[in-house]
Amino acid sequence: MKYNKQKLIQLCQEVTSDIIKKRGSLRNQCGYGVSELRKRARKSGIKLKLEGGLFNYGTEHNWCVDPETNEIYDPTAEQFIIGINGLQNEETSKLYLPLNEDEISDLQSLARSKGFVWRFSEGVSQIVFGYQVSIANQRIVDKFRFYYPDLTHTVARNTKDEVRKAKNGNIYAVIRNNIVKFNIDKMNVKKWKNDLNVTGPEVVSYIVFKNSNNNYCIRVVEQRLFVSKNGKTGLITKLGEQLKNIKINKRGELYRTIKIPDGHFVNEVIDQHYFSLIKRFEELTSNNMEATGRPFFTEEVK
Repeated sequence: MKYNKQKLIQLCQEVTSDIIKKRGSLRNQCGYGVSELRKRARKSGIKLKLEGGLFNYGTEHNWCVDPETNEIYDPTAEQFIIGINGLQNEETSKLYLPLNEDEISDLQSLARSKGFVWRFSEGVSQIVFGYQVSIANQRIVDKFRFYYPDLTHTVARNTKDEVRKAKNGNIYAVIRNNIVKFNIDKMNVKKWKNDLNVTGPEVVSYIVFKNSNNNYCIRVVEQRLFVSKNGKTGLITKLGEQLKNIKINKRGELYRTIKIPDGHFVNEVIDQHYFSLIKRFEELTSNNMEATGRPFFTEEVK
């Protein structure tokens, strides 16, 4: 074991020296450096594991780890002001944050949710930006944790699907989800207007109606769980996605005709999940259920 450590330190120094001699700088050479280090270690009978992630939580980086000791070897760390080449000590090891593919994908998704759609922008990587969003979102999760310790919240209702009449006289159906479960994590929370901390939306009901041309329209009604800066908790109900002019083809598939950016019209296939909603609408209306006469989008929607 001691021989391996001494040999790896030596190999690190050799790789560092060769990179500077052949490439002029250690900057942006971490991928090549760790690949070269592992190759030379393998020739000496030593196995190293390649790891990637963030250095000092602010820069994408690659390094090697001895799988037997978990010690970190980095031949290009001195490209950073606080980095040291070679074997990392207890303090410098804390500067390395390994990320697996799923974690990287999550950070990229968080970055895109904030409009950061590029791999790099103005010297900042998408992964680093996503990590910053992740830290901010974790603070929001901690606020929710105070009121919902297991980071879940279930809303159970005992309300039936029903038919209603809109102000214009048209009949529509309200089809409900009586069990709505909120799972709170840093991927689906955000800071909202009025300084509210909110979860991602969950579907609470669907509003379904048929147009005079026998096409269907479906409007999603969503709820978000919130915690205010004053500690108030509750639910916010809002209208969500609206699918207009839904048709059923001869194969029983749902589709709608939409206009694409070039000005042409194309048929877009719709998730067959919505077929059950249309079927339920037909069941409710064919049974001649009495409409309540309440106005379209009643008090349920704020």
